Amino acid sequence: MLPGGNSGRPYVYSLTYQNVWMKDAKTVAPRGFQFTLKITYGMNDVKDGLEAKIKTDPVIHEGQKMVLGKIRLLPGENADLWLVLTAKFR
Repeated sequence: MLPGGNSGRPYVYSLTYQNVWMKDAKTVAPRGFQFTLKITYGMNDVKDGLEAKIKTDPVIHEGQKMVLGKIRLLPGENADLWLVLTAKFR
């Protein structure tokens, strides 16, 4: 969960990937996976602020929880965002 409320610093995030392929019946591999988090300085101005990215080509097995990385939310403070992926097939 991203912090919010009346902090005056909203977070904007995006999740993108180029393609996904099945390595086998229980394994998925999103290629070109990228998670981007932007900490804005104003409520309406997404252009200014800090930006952090996690880029990877993970291979995830069904039921596995994979930690892809950590992003420091507020510089100089103890506030981190951990990005964890899991796969469930239907």
